[in-house]
Amino acid sequence: MQQKLHIKKMNILNNVIINKNTMLPIQSNQKITEIISLDYKLIPVLSRLGISFGFGNETIEEYCIKQNMDVHFALEILNSYHNPNYFPSNRLSEFKTELIIQYLLRSHQYFLYKKIPDISILINELIADGKDKSVQNVSLLNNFFKEYLHEIELHFNEEEVNVFPYIRELQISVTNKTCSVELTEKIKEQSIIKFEKDHSNLEDKIHDLKNLIMKYFPPIINQYISQKLLLELFRFEKDLSDHARMEDQVLIPKVKILEQEVISQAKKHIN
Repeated sequence: MQQKLHIKKMNILNNVIINKNTMLPIQSNQKITEIISLDYKLIPVLSRLGISFGFGNETIEEYCIKQNMDVHFALEILNSYHNPNYFPSNRLSEFKTELIIQYLLRSHQYFLYKKIPDISILINELIADGKDKSVQNVSLLNNFFKEYLHEIELHFNEEEVNVFPYIRELQISVTNKTCSVELTEKIKEQSIIKFEKDHSNLEDKIHDLKNLIMKYFPPIINQYISQKLLLELFRFEKDLSDHARMEDQVLIPKVKILEQEVISQAKKHIN
């Protein structure tokens, strides 16, 4: 009898835990202020979607309609960042390619001109605050971070100068049902598969930076600034992971389809 009661209590407890961990998706009729209260980490995501402060009591749908924005795209992005288990790649792939590119471009701007400078400021504060061996350790961290910054700049530049224009060219070709010899040659020479292979995991070095702080920094370093820096690196790592997921699971499969459609159109023109 006691064993049955114990099992019953455990089942009830498990149900409570499951219910607590269940995330309801963000809905179009939710106020933007409610969405931020639900998950404050979505503030920069809202900004990258083009949603600025001053929205009053508007719902996400009301704001998007007023600003001539795609509310369905905004909801899919917000839910994907809010809940790591929510990633409807099939639904996201239905949106226009340009919509996805514009979001990724805004993400680049956010990383390069907001997030990375914030991290750099914290590293410089550690350098200014440290002494002797502490300064040497933080300088090592700073050099490591600068190398990483160079890599991420190269990666983003490759996307903006070569990959995104290539995708736009594919989309125009498919939309207009035209095909040039130059474009078919590009598909052979610089297919999105090449970009996929070269798409380095930018999260790896962030992981190394975190470990450098947690495992090897001496305790004399300013703990408050170190904690702030570590938190920023964790947030940055998560943001980059979501960014890479958007490219790998949504954009690249969509581009592969566009490439196949262009090749099919080219064969029809030959025949």
